[in-house]
Amino acid sequence: MKLDVYSRPILMQHYPLYRQSDADCNDFDAAPLPIKHERFRERWECLSQEATYQLLTQAIFTPNNYAYAKCEIPRESHQRFTYLAGAILIFLWLIYSLTFRRRSSKYKYR
Repeated sequence: MKLDVYSRPILMQHYPLYRQSDADCNDFDAAPLPIKHERFRERWECLSQEATYQLLTQAIFTPNNYAYAKCEIPRESHQRFTYLAGAILIFLWLIYSLTFRRRSSKYKYR
């Protein structure tokens, strides 16, 4: 298969959303205490403030299931909840619409 247009490869890697450090993280698998209060270098250990704002406003989903030390910040878990709620609503709408079509087609041919 030969492509007409060349596109550069996409490299996907997890970086946490912007925060100064992991000092606010108190999860069971948070960073160890000695490195917990070290400041993150923006664009090195975490995303920049602009990139974080863009991700949160454009609602791009970025799961972080494979991190060595996780940090659940409310805005990250809120983003997951929003996607979960949206997926449930789409599923319910699909079930409702398919049920309604079956019901209406049953009476159409009598």
